[in-house]
Formats: sequence, structure tokens, C-alpha cells
Amino acid sequence: MKKKLVEGSIEGLKPPAKGCSIIWDSSKGAPAGFGVRITANNVVAFILDYRNSHRVNRRFTIGQWKEWSLKDARNEALDLRKEIDKGADPVQDRIDKIKKLLTEPTVKDLG
Repeated sequence: MKKKLVEGSIEGLKPPAKGCSIIWDSSKGAPAGFGVRITANNVVAFILDYRNSHRVNRRFTIGQWKEWSLKDARNEALDLRKEIDKGADPVQDRIDKIKKLLTEPTVKDLG
């Protein structure tokens, strides 16, 4: 569903019975693929859907609502979209960062 998102409309979202619902932002100036996801557990998060350079669909979670304002999340999505248009892949960057953290030695390894 597409809807012009404002803080009040996010607060009024009702969680689905199961799974999740996504409301895409149709506001003027909102980047393509930006929206808000609400889960059955009433977790509300800002997301950005995009295709990477290999034409693979990706969904990047910007952050949870209330920790992020709509304005800040929309601005972050605009910045991400600019990077994606230059060939960046934020989801892959996050995966690579986690892999690196998992392979770094721990205090236990050093002792």
C-alpha cells in the first residue's frame, strides 16, 4: 500500500494478525523504495528496498521508529539511494562487516 507518511500516520498503524505489512511512502521527495514495515509483534521499522548492481532485490532496515524520526529516516534513505545509484550495496556492506567481526580474534583467543 502507498501512503503519504507523516509521524501521526505511523503512530496509528495497526499490526497485522501475522507476518508484516509494508506501507510505501508516497510523499513528495521520498526516495523510491522507502517505507515503513510493521510486524505482528507491533515492531515498526523504516526500510529501503532496492536492486543492487547484480539486479538482486535487497531490503535494508534503516532503524526502528521512535529511535529514528520519519524525517531522519527519510533523509538516511535519500543518502543511501545516492550511494546505491553509484554502485554501493548497503546490505552487502552490513554482511561483510558482521563477517569481519565474527572472524576477528577474541580476548579468549589471545589469552
